[in-house]
Amino acid sequence: MSNMTDIESGTGADPSPTEALEVWQRGDRDKAWDMYQTILANHPDNPILWNQVASLCMQRGDLDQAVHCVEKALTLLPDHPVLLGNLGKLWQQKQAWHKAIEVYRKILQQQDDHVEALHSLGHLCLVLRQGGEAVQVLSKLLQMQPSFVPAHELLYSAYRTVVDSSLSHPHSMFLLSNYHLRMAYHYANKGYPFKRPIEKPTFFANREQAWQAAAQGGHFCYHGGAAFVDAPVHLKAIPDEQEAQIHFFLTTRFPLPQDVAFDPAVLQEQSVVDQVIASMAQARNLRFKVLHQAAEQCRNSQPTWQPGEPLRVFIPVMRHRPGFRLYALSQERSFRKAGCEVMFFEEAVLDDFGNTESLGFHHYLQAMAEFNPHLVVDVNANFYWHSSMMFSVHQDVFRLIAFYDPVQMITDGRPIPWRERDLIYGMTGEIEQMLHKTGATHARSWELVYFEDAFCFRGGRKIKNKIVWASTAFTDMVSKFPGCEAVLREMETVFSSGEVMTHERLEEMASRSHFSKHQLRTYLWASVVRIGVARWLCEIANEKNPEIEVEIYGSNWQLYPEVAAYHKRALLPSEVPDVYQDAQYVLSVHPYNLQNPRLLEAAACEAVPVVFDCRALADKPHWDDYCLWFHTKEELRACFSRQPPLPPREMCKGRSAGEFAVKIVNEIKERW
Repeated sequence: MSNMTDIESGTGADPSPTEALEVWQRGDRDKAWDMYQTILANHPDNPILWNQVASLCMQRGDLDQAVHCVEKALTLLPDHPVLLGNLGKLWQQKQAWHKAIEVYRKILQQQDDHVEALHSLGHLCLVLRQGGEAVQVLSKLLQMQPSFVPAHELLYSAYRTVVDSSLSHPHSMFLLSNYHLRMAYHYANKGYPFKRPIEKPTFFANREQAWQAAAQGGHFCYHGGAAFVDAPVHLKAIPDEQEAQIHFFLTTRFPLPQDVAFDPAVLQEQSVVDQVIASMAQARNLRFKVLHQAAEQCRNSQPTWQPGEPLRVFIPVMRHRPGFRLYALSQERSFRKAGCEVMFFEEAVLDDFGNTESLGFHHYLQAMAEFNPHLVVDVNANFYWHSSMMFSVHQDVFRLIAFYDPVQMITDGRPIPWRERDLIYGMTGEIEQMLHKTGATHARSWELVYFEDAFCFRGGRKIKNKIVWASTAFTDMVSKFPGCEAVLREMETVFSSGEVMTHERLEEMASRSHFSKHQLRTYLWASVVRIGVARWLCEIANEKNPEIEVEIYGSNWQLYPEVAAYHKRALLPSEVPDVYQDAQYVLSVHPYNLQNPRLLEAAACEAVPVVFDCRALADKPHWDDYCLWFHTKEELRACFSRQPPLPPREMCKGRSAGEFAVKIVNEIKERW
């Protein structure tokens, strides 16, 4: 704790405190404590003594008594910054974050340039994930002390915290975050660990370095000055003049810089980077302005429709979610077949490195405002994390919102301003219940559909005695759910013994663990079953009896040696139909859900779905007579010599994406 040499005791020389201090410094804390008690009894109005005793209490591990002593000193010498600073440190050690913040704010009210208080307040705001205030406090500190390394380190984290804001501009936040990380390394006299090839879009203060980085491939590289002749598409020159820079960052569809490469010791490079950061900040504010203008236009633009005219359907999608992109693409084609005018608005692939556009939400809203749709399709609340602006459409516009997963916007249980013309679908009964709690009383059960243009039987091919499985392995549950070891062992016992997992059993397990039923079922149980079934399948393949060919596709299976021999590669969603074409069987392991497109997709390709029997947990329909069911390794082996009672292809009747689109179009026209 801080000393108070600037405080006059007003009691004259008193040897007793000196003797107590000497005893304390020799290491006899208990004797010093007794001496201070005697001294305080004789001099209860000396704040220096109370502060000294507080330090002794802290060394003895008695934080409560230390707080009492400092507070007593503050009654004698109110608002003294040293005493307040000591009290703030004590509240921090007791993890009383809000009380500590209150103390530091009080110090800054008296002395707004108090470095230690600014640093501590910035740190605590970050602890409480109050990123915006942390940025303000720490930026002020750096204005006074630009080389203060801890402030740069905290700002590195603070800007990443700000990204959690639904209206934040993550590119500019990441840029500022990485800028302060680089400054921290510079002022700490440490070499910055810059990687090649670069791992994120980067602005280079040095033009030649940008060229060298771009030549190594990877992400977008930006630089100032003249553009290079014959530059690759992912090497971009940014204008030098600030107004032009702001316009570039406002309008571009290229991925914005998230990192900066410069030498802080070179003033010219530092100046160039500072200007780019300032330009991006101003462009960010302008993007918000444009976004609000586009949202207002969407709210006020009333679409009109007359019988015989096509409906306009707007389908936004992001490429970094390939599963939902494929579904959205199927909807786009289906609505076109249903006679609609469709705008499929997505990021475009830009070059051979796989770089894509990085569209801001204002791009989507501007396109939607210009198109003025009758229907907006939103898969899995794909855009809600950007802004509630997605829900800012005219009251006459219909929205088709399908929830495949229990995303946070509905698990919170908070009311959502649903509209009468929101066509809301939940994949499972559980998701429907969540939707009802948010006020979506008109939510519907999901009508499971498949994309008939992609998933169909292609004639002239030879069917092999082969089973394929396209799935992701759920790995490393222990690190994702700390403390789950015992639950996993219990689930592994249930699985290996062939017992049936039921709702009641999951609820009982949840009651004696700190995991919810949803976590137990969706992640832990699913992980146990997927990994266990993969091992069974590979063991059966190794037996060569019956002779069955096994192909496993998807991510993370290479982590399991016993599965690796049968693992081919990860698949893009668009590649799945191809691997189904010559397979007699398709494995489906969704241990709590049978309302999964994989079943219909396999059946549409005239493969036999081999399904882990989860009917005790799954919503209906269960497709009892259209699939082969297994619950043990022996039952799985037996599937390869059987056929289901009814042709699996019949599952698909009335469930194509095209038929679903026609149904939606007819409903909208009837209700218009």
